[in-house]
Amino acid sequence: MTRKWIAASDEEFARQNEAAVREAREAERAEPRAHSASYDAERRLVLVELATGYVFGFAPERVAELAGAPAKALAGIRISPTGDGLHWGALGA
Repeated sequence: MTRKWIAASDEEFARQNEAAVREAREAERAEPRAHSASYDAERRLVLVELATGYVFGFAPERVAELAGAPAKALAGIRISPTGDGLHWGALGA
């Protein structure tokens, strides 16, 4: 089924945009977001610092896509632009 696109009025667009911005701000305030992430090879832990200042760590062996990965690949951790995801490009994870 193909949906028909209907243009919104300027007023409707402004209303929807304000609602989306409000929801995004609320999500940023309420949901955990990564501020930084690193791999501690000595302790074999992925460490994630949240925007709230809390830090947590986990062993990569507990994640199937990371288990057995070399330290160099684990150190290549990246945070998604929204801060709600972690990515290891070298591992495809």
